[in-house]
Amino acid sequence: MGVIEVQSNGVGLVIEGLGSIAIASATTYPTTANLRFGSSNFCTVRGLTISGGNYNIVLFNTNAVSIENNNFTSYTVRCIDASGFNFFSKVRFNFIAGGADTSDHAVCFNGSPIGTTIEGNTVTGAKVWSFTLQGGAQNFKIINNVSQFSRREAITVIGTGGTISGNILNFDNTHVDLGSSFATMTNTIISNNIFTLPSSPAILFGSGCSSNIVSGNTMVAPPRRVITGAVNNGSGLIRLTVSTAGLQTGDAPIFVNNVGGVPNANGSWTVTFIDATHLDLQGSTFAGLYTGGGYIGDQNWASVALYGDASNNTISGNTTFNFNASAEFYAKEFGTNATNRIFNNVGDPPNDRPVFTVSATSMIEDPIGTTVAKLPTNARNGSRIFVTDGLVGSSPVTGGSAGTWAMRLNNAWRASP
Repeated sequence: MGVIEVQSNGVGLVIEGLGSIAIASATTYPTTANLRFGSSNFCTVRGLTISGGNYNIVLFNTNAVSIENNNFTSYTVRCIDASGFNFFSKVRFNFIAGGADTSDHAVCFNGSPIGTTIEGNTVTGAKVWSFTLQGGAQNFKIINNVSQFSRREAITVIGTGGTISGNILNFDNTHVDLGSSFATMTNTIISNNIFTLPSSPAILFGSGCSSNIVSGNTMVAPPRRVITGAVNNGSGLIRLTVSTAGLQTGDAPIFVNNVGGVPNANGSWTVTFIDATHLDLQGSTFAGLYTGGGYIGDQNWASVALYGDASNNTISGNTTFNFNASAEFYAKEFGTNATNRIFNNVGDPPNDRPVFTVSATSMIEDPIGTTVAKLPTNARNGSRIFVTDGLVGSSPVTGGSAGTWAMRLNNAWRASP
């Protein structure tokens, strides 16, 4: 039993104050919950400092419960856990920190929650997930929150008809995960968020994710490896000298960009590790004379990654940049039947050039224009992209000139008719 337990049709209870509630850790649920609400409606927990226990607050079959302006300082499993039926509950303006190494969620709603609002919270150091909605959430809002240093995903959702907007997500693994085995989402708007330095894709869609809109987000790309040389490795392959390799043989794809004088180096590659500062690009052909510049993007990172048959999603108006260098907008796709629309996404000035996936099946429409883009070799016939410098650096390609549309016809890129 919890320190405070409200059961059997508790209605309208307000637990409020400036006091503290603490419990020594026990071993079994629910005896370690500081506050537990069961079959209760319209209750409020406000202005408390809550620490200790496996669960700080447990909700079971509750409606319209508000948890707001509290300070959660430690928990060993989940800070706020909701299961069973749960309608129109709100978790707002709380500070959550101090999850133990065994913890898995800061805020977790299971059991098909409807109308859930998670707003204005700050979560720091979650050992796995920060905000999770499971079991078919409907009409939810995850807005204006801050999550930082989560070891796994900041936001994970199985649901439909939601809004994920105005969040600042810093230094997490994947910021918004909609693509793992337990995460799918439809008819949801992901907009105006700031994603800073994720170590995996900023937004990840998986099979079953459809009819979502990703718009107006800012993605800060992780640091990149600077290229200081490109030579023939002695066998005709391109060997790069880099600030630090940080890669292993077989890592793929890595994205090589802006290498001056050796244009064949630019593109997506599998690498062979030579030593701490040298990499060979498998399957490459050396030609030219290195004149300077170039960098390698993180092989695990993308602005947006779409796996499986994620389809009918619209990804537009997003920006990617890097504090220390220019950055491209990467939209990586790995499915075989996807029909997404990807357009108007840009890197930071002075490049202003989207770089699309090297393995896509989407209808790619980019009226802004892209220079030296790697056009996807398995893009769907009918896909098109505006290429400001002709079709330089794109393969396979037939025809095209500066300032023209390229269209995928008969499984090849051509000047748009």
